[in-house]
Order: sequence, then C-alpha cells, then structure tokens
Amino acid sequence: MQQLNLSNHFLIAMPNLAEPPFSRGVALLCQHDENGAVGLLVNQLSEYRFGDVLAQMKLECADSELADAPVLIGGPVQQERGFVLHRPLMRLPESHLKYAVGVVLSSFGVFFLGEGLGTDWPGGDVALLYVAASLLAVSQAAIATLAREPVAA
Repeated sequence: MQQLNLSNHFLIAMPNLAEPPFSRGVALLCQHDENGAVGLLVNQLSEYRFGDVLAQMKLECADSELADAPVLIGGPVQQERGFVLHRPLMRLPESHLKYAVGVVLSSFGVFFLGEGLGTDWPGGDVALLYVAASLLAVSQAAIATLAREPVAA
C-alpha cells in the first residue's frame, strides 16, 4: 500500500481544535514520509520582526523592508530553532534542477574516478569543466534522439 505523502502541502486546523497554538492554525508540511513529519505554523505572528532576530545574532540589516518583516511562531516544538521561508530562488521546473544536478554530480564522479585511476587530466582541475561540458553535450544529444517521434512505417 502506497503511503500518502503530504510534503509541501498545507494542513488547516479543524474549527473545533482549540488547543494553542494549533487553534485556527495553518501548517506547512516540509517533510512527511515513513519517518515522520516536520511542519511549520505559518499564520501565528510573534512579537518580533526579522531585524530583531538579526540583532540578537549581532547582524545588521540595511534593508528596512526586510528588517520589518514579521517573524512567525513556527510551532511548539524546538522553539529555539529558526527557519526562513522564502520564495523560490529561481523559477525553474524541478526537473531542470534535477537534470543540472545530475550533470554536475556525474562530472565530479567521472573526474574523481579518473583521478583515482591515475589519470593526468590536461589542464589539471580545469579539465572538470570540459568533463561537464562533454557530459552535457552527450546527454543533450541523447535527449534529442529519444524525443524524436518514431517514424510511422
């Protein structure tokens, strides 16, 4: 039986749940799998602003809008920890990111396997860039070949 994974989903408290801080709570499930769940309440304001938190860490914030951003109460567990929720850094589909990470990791794997086998890479460490470019070219050619529609006989 496949287990329901609610990662990256919101849970909204039932109206009859009166236990603070979950009363009227909206939780973002960051992780949910067979090992358990981790979520953050995202609608419970604290008395702090982001600038206050940075000041406690002896950090300055030159951006007044950022310094005035509200700090939320993430929940009753491990309140000494902080998490930052932000919009995506890039607007790329997840598949593109996984592809890029795959090319980079494969490049490192090929390069360091070669080093372990005693390969004297031309250009030293710069050869890693050539390995990455070669793997990217080969993978793009494979994708283009596989993406072609079969010719009807």
